[in-house]
Amino acid sequence: MVPDEEDKVPDEEEDVFEVARKLAKAEVAKELKKKEKEITTRVEGELKQRYEKAISELKAKTEKRETELQEEMKKIEQELEKRMKEHEKVVSHLESQLNESRAREGALRQETEALKAEYARFREKAESDLASKEAEVREVKAQAAKERERIESSFLKREEMLQAEVAEARRRLSEMQKEVEDTKFTIKSSTIKGDTATLKITRQKGDESDTGDVVFTRENGEWKMLPPQP
Repeated sequence: MVPDEEDKVPDEEEDVFEVARKLAKAEVAKELKKKEKEITTRVEGELKQRYEKAISELKAKTEKRETELQEEMKKIEQELEKRMKEHEKVVSHLESQLNESRAREGALRQETEALKAEYARFREKAESDLASKEAEVREVKAQAAKERERIESSFLKREEMLQAEVAEARRRLSEMQKEVEDTKFTIKSSTIKGDTATLKITRQKGDESDTGDVVFTRENGEWKMLPPQP
């Protein structure tokens, strides 16, 4: 049995509704996709701005810290240079003392020569009176012997004191010169932790070298070098 026209209308209406539903669904999906793209773009832009801002702040902090560290290292180097100059002053002072000791040695030698000359004149006079006054000559000789003993004893004591003083000055100067002679100091590395800074310094003299730490501490905003630990 063939269906008439009235029986076909409901099927056509259902097809139209189905098409409309599919179109609406596609439109909604398209709109959702558009919204999703907009949100994704906006979120990516915000994240990019935050990332760039964070990188910029981190770079600024890093540059600031590097500048502070450079200033602190400059102060440490200036302090070390000041210590070296003080060391040079000590060496210069010891050299000056040695020169003064040498000058005193020369003056004592002149005084000794004068005493010897005086003794020679005295002995000559005594010998010239020997023929006329033998008794007096013997007395004069005895006095001359005593005077000679006194002079020689005084001379020996002064000479011993002078030699001891010169030897001590030469020893101290030699020790200071050996410490700084042909010695090169090189800063290998530096570390700053809180209020403590450590310089690793290599001291080289010829083919020999050794490395040690020079420690500084910050007190009231100023760096001070600590004495070496045993």
